[in-house]
Amino acid sequence: MRWKWETVWMPEEEEYVRTQDPIGRANLVIDGSDSQFYEQST
Repeated sequence: MRWKWETVWMPEEEEYVRTQDPIGRANLVIDGSDSQFYEQST
């Protein structure tokens, strides 16, 4: 499965991002990478 991910899926994803510019075309981009967002305050 990893072989398929590395040799098929990732190159297709990179081509999509390169040709379609999904972030540049988006009306809204939400960055959910901040771990503080999900932590409850004590």
